Amino acid sequence: MRRANIPLFVLMFAALALPSPAWAKQVAFVVGIDNYDNLPEAQQLRKAVNDAHALGATLRGLGYQVISADNPDRRTFNEKWQNFLSLVEPGDSTAFFFAGHGIEIGGQNYLLPRDVPKPQSAQVALIKNESLNATQLLVDLQGEGPGVSLVILDACRDNPFAESGVRSIGGTRGLARIEAPEGTFVIYSAGAGQTALDRLSDIDPDANSVFTRSLIPLINTPGLDMQEVALNVREQVVALANSVGHRQTPAYYDQLVGRFCPAGCQEPTMAKSQPLQSAAALPAPSIAPSAPVPSQAIETDAAAAEAWAAARETTSVSALKAFIAKFGNSFYAELARARLTELKTKKEETKVTDVVPEAALPGRYVLQVGSKENQTEALATFAEMQQKYATLLANYRPMVQKADLGANGVWYRLRIGPIGDKETALKVCVQLKSLGHPDCLVMAAQ
Repeated sequence: MRRANIPLFVLMFAALALPSPAWAKQVAFVVGIDNYDNLPEAQQLRKAVNDAHALGATLRGLGYQVISADNPDRRTFNEKWQNFLSLVEPGDSTAFFFAGHGIEIGGQNYLLPRDVPKPQSAQVALIKNESLNATQLLVDLQGEGPGVSLVILDACRDNPFAESGVRSIGGTRGLARIEAPEGTFVIYSAGAGQTALDRLSDIDPDANSVFTRSLIPLINTPGLDMQEVALNVREQVVALANSVGHRQTPAYYDQLVGRFCPAGCQEPTMAKSQPLQSAAALPAPSIAPSAPVPSQAIETDAAAAEAWAAARETTSVSALKAFIAKFGNSFYAELARARLTELKTKKEETKVTDVVPEAALPGRYVLQVGSKENQTEALATFAEMQQKYATLLANYRPMVQKADLGANGVWYRLRIGPIGDKETALKVCVQLKSLGHPDCLVMAAQ
């Protein structure tokens, strides 16, 4: 596979970064389909393209080079899929997101492009041949040898071809289980045989689907690995879906070796952190539809992405300046400038400190339930919660962390615990949300 020519100074970044191959990079393909040419109005979606835009923006912020496709027909999907595969080299980190309709036929999952035809009764072969076999897509991706593959499928909708009184094509609803290749993490927006909500109601003001609005803040949280992301997404989606009487439990299939944290496995202690908000409360990014990217721009971005994968954790000011000089017009140069600013102000910032230390409270997990402007408010919030949810919180104590976020101010993070195991912690979070407390995130005790 052709490799971009990388200047010698770029290769030197590897010695300054975390241990990883100098050529390893992050590449993603995100797809959203709202409009289907041959389906009735009731089967059209509203939020799939928004979801693809929002997740694409999140992945770009995490250092991924993103190829996107809005409402692609089968030919366009396959062309862009090939462009994506052509960028992947052995050891790369890859991500694939699909939001749209999907269908299960004979235990196999098929993703539906915009121009999928409306079949007559029992025309199974037609739909198979005009759709995209999810398993074959994973096989194609695995053949390029990525180190990690994250596959996110928000395609667990009602079967758009189901009809009463005739022989229907495929399962009634949802997707079937999938065998993930080694090094792959697959997450569905709903469990096998379930359907995912595109929206909570016809007047739901959120720009994103129930699943994606829960996923994005978590996948962007440093210190959370994909297993933790998936479990927290599950409990948040379950609570949201239950609020409208719907059953939706996201499923995941994990064949990763070791931990994979999309936003990095080290929880930040300085300006990268933000006050905790609930997933539902976070505004969705407003992203304009992307214009077609010239091939020369893709090659330039590929070189910048490759260099940034090696340089993103460097503490060398001179190396970052050299990166900016070389790739000054790229998206990654903005990340380098932000990193440079962070390094210059690092000495002036106060690290997160424990006001009520977690180490003093034995237990493996805690719940982060809010952020306040001072310690008194944080402890007062816990007192109110303990009174309001007396039975649930009777055995837990408050822990408060002071976080100096520089220009964003000083915040006091309220955590409660200790809790001995993750399953119990997740159950308590679900109960808190069901009782009306929106902010809850399961975290490993420090």
